[in-house]
Formats: sequence, structure tokens, C-alpha cells
Amino acid sequence: MELTNKVKKIIIGGLAGSAILIAGGIYAYQHVGYSLSVAEAQEIAFENAGVSPSDITFKEVDRDREDGKATYDIDFTTADGDYSYTIDAQTGSILDRDFDENGFATKSSTNTSQSSDKASLASQSAATTAPVTPKVSENQAKEIALKDAGLAETAVSNLTVKLDEDDGQVHYDVDFDDMAQKLDYDYQIDAETGAILEKSSETLDNN
Repeated sequence: MELTNKVKKIIIGGLAGSAILIAGGIYAYQHVGYSLSVAEAQEIAFENAGVSPSDITFKEVDRDREDGKATYDIDFTTADGDYSYTIDAQTGSILDRDFDENGFATKSSTNTSQSSDKASLASQSAATTAPVTPKVSENQAKEIALKDAGLAETAVSNLTVKLDEDDGQVHYDVDFDDMAQKLDYDYQIDAETGAILEKSSETLDNN
């Protein structure tokens, strides 16, 4: 009888230990790799979408993993439409982006670092033959480009903003020079969402 009780205690102890290990493994799986907080991930998505928290009528944030990589799935709604972002929880990179505006969905993905995720973002807009009325103004496009470059309008020269269209996608071409750094900046800003489609900079000596 004494031997049987010892065996039972060993079995119970083993099961308890296994449960602790399993629970610890689940906790580690759910939390490892999350260098960014929920608030920081949301800020990246909001800034990329060109919206402020006051514009949002619905929001949902979930932790997830893609190919073992810790991510945040961020969904939110504004008067303009529904946004869905997948943010790398360690680097802040935008891995996936969806925007649904009145039934017209656009999607783009990127695996670059946070510093260049906007530069590689590409949005596809529905083609239309009707006259285009951009949702983003020239002034807003200018502010988006200057903010991304980390420059004030008073610190640049030769600033130009031009509305253009390429393959049915309406965008702004924003150009300006940073005389202090001797750099010429060139941006393409989506006229519907405010997303940065392309950006480049080169020394003024190369112009």
C-alpha cells in the first residue's frame, strides 16, 4: 500500500510538472518577440494610414504569429473605410495592409524595417473614368512628406506639389530640397489614403 501511494505521488507530481511546463511554453509562445507595445503598434498603423485616434469609430487589436514571427493584427474603421494592418511586433515593420473603401479593397505587403516600410508601401486604387476628387489635399500630402523626412516647411526650398495619375492610381508628386544636408527629396503620396507610395533622396550634386 505504501509503495502504491508513492507511485501515485510520483505520477501526480509528474503531471503537475508537465502542466507547468506546458503553461510556461504557451506563455512564452504568446509573449516572446513582442518588443513593441500595443500602443506603439497602433501608432505605426495610424500614422501610416494618415488618421488620428479621434477619427476611429471601431478598433480591434489581436496578437498573432506568421511563420513563427510575433505580430499584431490591427483592424480599425474611420469615415473613409476599413483598415487592416499586420505589424511585426519586434521591428515595427508593416507586413500587410488592407484598405476597404466603399467596397473597393486595396492591399499591399512589405517585409522591410519600420524606417522604410512607408517607402515600399504600394496601394492599388479602383480605376474610374469619372473626374477624380482626391480625399487628400495638396497641403496634407506636403505635410506627410515633410513629416516622413523629419523636416519643417521653413527648412526646405524648391517645394512643389503636383497631382498626377499612373495606371489609374492618383497620387501627388512632392519634391523639395534640404539645403542643410544638400539633399533633394522626391515623394509619391496616394491621393486617396495618404500612404507614401514611393520616396527617394539624392545629393543635390547629382541633379
